[in-house]
Amino acid sequence: MAIDMQWLARTARADIFVLAGDRLLKLFDAGFPQASIMQEAENAALLYRAGVPTPAVLEVTRRNGRLGIVFTRHEACSMLEILVSAPETATATAETFAALHAKIHAVTAHDMPPQREQMRAVIVAARSLSTEVKQAALGILEDLPDDNVCCHGDFHPENVLMTEAGPMVIDWYDATQGSAAADVALTELLLQTAPLPPQLQTRSPGDVETMRKHFLSVYRQRYRQLRAVSDDEVRAWRLPVAVTRLAGIVQADVGRALRAEVDAMVAAGSGS
Repeated sequence: MAIDMQWLARTARADIFVLAGDRLLKLFDAGFPQASIMQEAENAALLYRAGVPTPAVLEVTRRNGRLGIVFTRHEACSMLEILVSAPETATATAETFAALHAKIHAVTAHDMPPQREQMRAVIVAARSLSTEVKQAALGILEDLPDDNVCCHGDFHPENVLMTEAGPMVIDWYDATQGSAAADVALTELLLQTAPLPPQLQTRSPGDVETMRKHFLSVYRQRYRQLRAVSDDEVRAWRLPVAVTRLAGIVQADVGRALRAEVDAMVAAGSGS
């Protein structure tokens, strides 16, 4: 490993290193598709230029046979860490979270991957889904209205950094252009069902569930004050979003709960 690189953290697809000169390197796993890495760099640069608070992309580089993206570095902790250490800030933090999401959705996108096509491809390719579930989700997906706003695709508190310069959004790998309602539906699903990070696994289940519900409630209320997206519009995307999410889940406990919800929606004959 190069001496100017100090390992900082691990994500699902990459290692994060601190570089000299207030820079961070997101170094992707060997063999990870170059096109996907370049797309993330382009997504992040586009949002930065559009005024969304996010670290600037400095370059795409290769280190030790692996491709990576170099960003500006900001001293920070994640929004989730703030919630864990200071749960009394949950209301204000959820309002900030909602405002960031609304700001992302204020950006019109033209050169990002199409959201509907991405979802369709994931659903069709999923081996863990039954034909009935796939057909139900795809049928609803085709009838839902399209749009061309920027959608993060994985917006949750661990992907928001709290810096001295203010909150910043990171991880644009799953960003697409499409419907804000779909992106909100996914965030609501993540807030409800995402597995607990280690910081919360020692808390009582009751306390964690109370925090989840409160954060989600404040997020919903504040987001809808900022953007003209109705509950019905978000609810209409629930089944396709849930099925897309289910296709990529490897945690058995989370998968069982989400699968039960999906099965119930399919049996009811709608995404409501």
